[in-house]
Parts: sequence; structure tokens; C-alpha cells
Amino acid sequence: MTVSFRDAAITMFKDRGWLCIPLRKDANGFSKIPIVPGWSSLPSTIETVQSLEWEKASGLGIVLGEKSNSLAVLDVDDEALAQAIMLHCWDRLDTSPRLVRTARNRLHIYFQEIDYPSPSSKQIVKFDGREVTVELKANGTQVAAPPTPRYKLLNHPQEPMPFFSIAQAWEFVVDCLKDSPAASRLEL
Repeated sequence: MTVSFRDAAITMFKDRGWLCIPLRKDANGFSKIPIVPGWSSLPSTIETVQSLEWEKASGLGIVLGEKSNSLAVLDVDDEALAQAIMLHCWDRLDTSPRLVRTARNRLHIYFQEIDYPSPSSKQIVKFDGREVTVELKANGTQVAAPPTPRYKLLNHPQEPMPFFSIAQAWEFVVDCLKDSPAASRLEL
């Protein structure tokens, strides 16, 4: 059974307080571009979610930061690094954050910021000798999410792991990798 984007957005708002918006395809055919002008300043209400033009959507985006209970996402923009994180970071822990495989076979890791939503930033690291971008996506940004085509929830609907900042969440992931066989492949 296919879930409509509108139904998924309403459920995410009611269950988690996440403001979702309809997306359209970018030049590469990936559903990543918000349809709604001014999406970052929309009121975070169920009425807003219900009133959006979901019938035109080819995907669903989650507005990050203060609009969605301080939700933040680590966007790992490399398939090999994403795989290393999935293999080595949560295999020894009792819990893991919400993990989503992206349309390009990369990874989104969901976190909840405890104090206040931090601004977004980027980290450049070397993995397997290549420069890799890790975006610390937070307040004022959005990410495509399931049920957007080619986005897949990798674990059961976990709560985002709480951290004081999105930068602290990235440090947690790096520390996890330092204790794994992938450590020699990562340079900060």
C-alpha cells in the first residue's frame, strides 16, 4: 500500500511535530526542491501541512530546526563513508538514530538538538583519500525523506538521538568510526 505524501506529512506532524513540505524534482530528476515559496517561514501547524499543494508533489521534505522540534540531520554525501557509518557506528550500541538511505545511496542521520537549533554548516573530511562533504543540516534547511521515491528508512521509526548541537552529533559519529576498522580510512 502506498502512503500519500499528504498523509505521511500529517502523520509526521501529529506524531513528531515535524513540519513537512511538498517537493518537486531537480534538474537530475531527484525530488529535492521545495514547491512552496517561503517554505522556511511557514507556520508549524497542522493547518499549514494540510493546506499545502501535495497533489503537485513528487516528494516530501522535512523542514529542519525550530519548525520541527529542533530536528537536525547529518547528510553524508559519500556512498562509501555512509556504508562505513552504517556498518560500524551502531552495531555495538543498544540504540541508533533514525537512518535514511538517500536517492543517491548515501545517508541521512537524524538527531534532535537539545538546547536550541544551530545553524547549518559543512565539514570536509577525507575518506579513502577522497574529499567528502558532510553537511550538518539544521535550522532553516530541509531534507527529502521517505516516502519520497528512492529514500528508504533503514531502521524502524527511531526517535532522533538527542545532542546539544549538530556539531556534537558529528563528533559522536567520528568517535564511533575511530573505534572501528574504518578508522584508517578517515582523515579529519
